[in-house]
Amino acid sequence: MGTRDHHVERFRSSVTVEQMERAASLLPQLSKPGILELRRLRLPEFGMLTFLSKLRTFLDPEKYCVLDRKLLRIPALKSDFKVSGKAIPVTVGNERAYQRWVDLCGRIADTLTPPRRPVDVERGFFHLVDTGQIAVADSILRKAADI
Repeated sequence: MGTRDHHVERFRSSVTVEQMERAASLLPQLSKPGILELRRLRLPEFGMLTFLSKLRTFLDPEKYCVLDRKLLRIPALKSDFKVSGKAIPVTVGNERAYQRWVDLCGRIADTLTPPRRPVDVERGFFHLVDTGQIAVADSILRKAADI
């Protein structure tokens, strides 16, 4: 992502010791999915669902996956989220929708041989969106919702 270095630098220059200490005490006991709890830390650059889902996935890649705005091109997923401008804000409803996304990716992952992780399935959806196969992605998600 072209803005990665910018985000990293802003995080490093803005984060406080107190924020890092609060994060260190929260992370081991984070509840499912924990997006609202992570948001309450008010870590610089981690204000919207997209970046918080990346953090959540980094913390537990066996159970979680990323939700990026690009994925909202998939109709079956788009209707679950409330978007504000170009961002997906952290709300109770969006946290529930994120957990549904994680659960759907997990269900699909469990049907694969060998079984995969939700994050692996999410990367497959990224590929489908990037290659213009949105109808295929939508069909897979709709079938997974009925599994």
